[in-house]
Amino acid sequence: MRRTIALATVVGLALALSAVGAGAETSPTRDEYRAAAEPICKANTKANERIFSGVRQQVREDKLRPAAAKFEKAAKALTKARRQLLVLPQPSADKTRLINWFGYMKEEVELFKR
Repeated sequence: MRRTIALATVVGLALALSAVGAGAETSPTRDEYRAAAEPICKANTKANERIFSGVRQQVREDKLRPAAAKFEKAAKALTKARRQLLVLPQPSADKTRLINWFGYMKEEVELFKR
């Protein structure tokens, strides 16, 4: 009976330790995260360049409705990029920095919408 309890304890401890070890492997490195996030960011940057082309001139010419429509499109594009970035596994060392960064992105979306 004691052997069974001891064996069960050892097996349970081994399973618990392997689960902890497996959890540590799911956190990517900074380089892996950057490699996954960079294409999303580049696509959003290109979209913004396309969307915002001519917006400065429209504002100068007091064509505010078309300019506002471009800001709305940019808000949608940034929301899409933010959503794609949020689902990526994040490096545990940068959690706080990324939380702040995603907060800034959300504020930027709100500013675009206004």
